[in-house]
Amino acid sequence: MAVETVENFLDIPVDYYVTLNFQAFIDIVNTFDGVDVEASHAFTEQDADGNHNVHQIQAGEQTLSGEEALAYVRHRKSDGDLARGERQTEVIEALIEEATSISNISNYNQVFLDLQNNMNHNFESFENIMSFHNYASAVSDIERYQLEGEGTYVNGVFYFDVDDTSLANSRNMLRGHLELDDENPMNRTETAGENQGND
Repeated sequence: MAVETVENFLDIPVDYYVTLNFQAFIDIVNTFDGVDVEASHAFTEQDADGNHNVHQIQAGEQTLSGEEALAYVRHRKSDGDLARGERQTEVIEALIEEATSISNISNYNQVFLDLQNNMNHNFESFENIMSFHNYASAVSDIERYQLEGEGTYVNGVFYFDVDDTSLANSRNMLRGHLELDDENPMNRTETAGENQGND
């Protein structure tokens, strides 16, 4: 359902997915002896077991353990979902930099074990995932684009109401990167299915 939602919302095909559980995240951060972040403000957050106010994150530069890093990227109570997304991007980029460091080559086997034990995906083999290491040198070229819109509450539930122009621009940008033509990929699939049914 998550794949279908992204495909329909952004009008792009999603061929592969990877999901990691909390334990994988914690283990990988700890394998690299922590992750460096720069917190914009201090806050407290629950631990992986749901115990409240366990982790105290201080403002400024610091190195976080796996449990602390999970609390850092989960937090949204004080500044919302968009700020949480920025923290998640910060930590992901920091982990990529750690993973591509020559000094961490000896940790690769442990990282792969952490991933295999705590990951679901639709790749044909784990070797397919390892092939993405070829992109590691492009970490400095990561592009980040934020959808514009406004937060709103409906029946007590928070929603982010995306601006139509921002959504259209995002779709065009992503389809351009993927070198897709103007035809909707979802429509192509539906048409193919209908034709097969008629045959």
